[in-house]
Amino acid sequence: MFRPALVAVAVFALVQGRAAPPTPQPLPFDAHEGFTQIFDGTSLAGWDGDPKFWRAEAGAIVGQTTPDNKLTENTFVIWRGGEPADFELKLEYRITATNSGVQIRSVQLPRAPKARGRKSPANG
Repeated sequence: MFRPALVAVAVFALVQGRAAPPTPQPLPFDAHEGFTQIFDGTSLAGWDGDPKFWRAEAGAIVGQTTPDNKLTENTFVIWRGGEPADFELKLEYRITATNSGVQIRSVQLPRAPKARGRKSPANG
């Protein structure tokens, strides 16, 4: 279902003589100049999340469920350290099961799914 639409868009772009926009390149993770670090690497200071599921460990924010600590609805760890203007988000992540993601420019809701906004999904 999506292929015909993509082909039509590609043909239209060629007919109009427009070049494809440049592909964004990943930022070098170790280059921090001009960036403000929002995670201190040791604690969840400035972050809000259910400690049953979220913790700081070995320089990372860890979200974890176990057979004894099952998730019954979405859970989020939310940065409360300020209101960002325009920004570039640079992070590394590892996921071992299920799905996860990063919500940006989102609104917290009073009940499940508890947030609404743009999500960059990460699936394991």
